[in-house]
Amino acid sequence: MFTISFSSMIKHRKKFKTLFGIDLLENEEVIRDFRGEYATNVFTDRALNIIEEHNVTKPLFLFVSHAASHTGNKFFPLQSPPELYERNNHIKPSDRRIYAGMVTALDDSVGKVFEALNQKDMLKKSIIIISSDNGGVAQPGSGSNWPLRGTKFSLWEGGVRSIGVVWSPLLGLKRPKVSMQLMHITDWLPTFYSAAGGDVDDLGDIDGKNMWPVVKGERQKSPRKEVLLNIDPISGIGGFRKGDMKILVSDFPVDGSDWYGPTGLEDSNVTDSFDAWIWKNGSLVKDILIERGQWFLTDNDTWRQEATIVCGENFLPVSGKCDFADGPCLYNIADDPCEYKNIASLYPDVVEDMLKRLRDLNATSLPVQTKELDPMGDPVCHNFAHVPWMDEEAVDCPFS
Repeated sequence: MFTISFSSMIKHRKKFKTLFGIDLLENEEVIRDFRGEYATNVFTDRALNIIEEHNVTKPLFLFVSHAASHTGNKFFPLQSPPELYERNNHIKPSDRRIYAGMVTALDDSVGKVFEALNQKDMLKKSIIIISSDNGGVAQPGSGSNWPLRGTKFSLWEGGVRSIGVVWSPLLGLKRPKVSMQLMHITDWLPTFYSAAGGDVDDLGDIDGKNMWPVVKGERQKSPRKEVLLNIDPISGIGGFRKGDMKILVSDFPVDGSDWYGPTGLEDSNVTDSFDAWIWKNGSLVKDILIERGQWFLTDNDTWRQEATIVCGENFLPVSGKCDFADGPCLYNIADDPCEYKNIASLYPDVVEDMLKRLRDLNATSLPVQTKELDPMGDPVCHNFAHVPWMDEEAVDCPFS
């Protein structure tokens, strides 16, 4: 998205108010110098500057949290630089093509950061992780979680299952490795800490699990046995994963519960190898890894085949429909990753056990603390910038 402006939407008592203002800060200072520039490029340039100025005798933790490929504001949700829109001219639907341009900018950013680390001779001890936080907005939207069920904001696999890539010489790999181990985003903290040589016990009582031995292949099974997906006391929606089993509960029918296309492959024109097609126009990261003798994708598409989700048979026409009016829905995610067959009626003891765990977890939560909307928080009161307004002296704001 462009850094022309940012917006936030505040929900209060079923009413929405859209607040517009700059939401770009360096430490505690509002930055106003990048209007009209593409946010992905702005964040990339800052990351490159940090790497360039870094003293390589000291450790570096660099977290590049891109806005891509999130949407912008409701008036201009999808924004791509024109040259990246043209680079994806093989994609016919306009929204999908713009979205592809946004992802291309993200890809280019990864390549530039990788190149900068290589130029500083930092790659040999680097751990580079690309991690998403949730599924894409597939309906309505231009993302695709196919063949998984659901969309962003839902607790179906299309909303909560995400992908990640870990690259590091410290892994000692000789070929690509695909892992389907259960992991939660909170696991990154102890995993990073352990990889850096720390004792995870020093972190105290935290939710995250150390996945570093699993990532390195020193341990075959994930230490994580369960994941709380959500408990929302307002909507009445909850989800919980224990081992291969996943339970969903809701007081009402849930939007975004279908299987939404496209697959994302319709316009690829692939006749042989996906890997060959993807890298046909070159890759900065690939070139660097070949030069370093660390390019392991010698067999095209092998890793892709290992990572492909196989749904199996769709049982919905004959059985397994999820109707929350009848009670919770239960799925075996290992056997049925696309959540075709609700097996709650077959395993009532499992359902009751998982519901009890949900109740126990909910008992540890804090009450919902809905606050009245403070008009002084409106960016129009602060030169059109989102700021911690309660830290400031009282000002007169006739526009709020």
